[in-house]
Amino acid sequence: MASHLRKKIRIRRKSFITPTNWDYIIIAVFIILGIVSTIGLIGFGIFRGLISESTILGISILILLIFFFLMTGYLRKKYNGNLFGIIL
Repeated sequence: MASHLRKKIRIRRKSFITPTNWDYIIIAVFIILGIVSTIGLIGFGIFRGLISESTILGISILILLIFFFLMTGYLRKKYNGNLFGIIL
């Protein structure tokens, strides 16, 4: 009788971290590892004299410019060419 009741009343423990939340955690860990390893490799390159500071600054400014133009293109599509009353 008791085993029948146990089968009928199954209490499932709901995990705080659902599978979708695990995906976000894994992605965040990979992004953090990528950032930390990039900083480490740049530091190692500067220490060994393989990379100069101006090269790193030039590459970072180039990346920022690429992201800026991608962002402005996205905003133009999102607001259909009319951003704050200004026709782009």
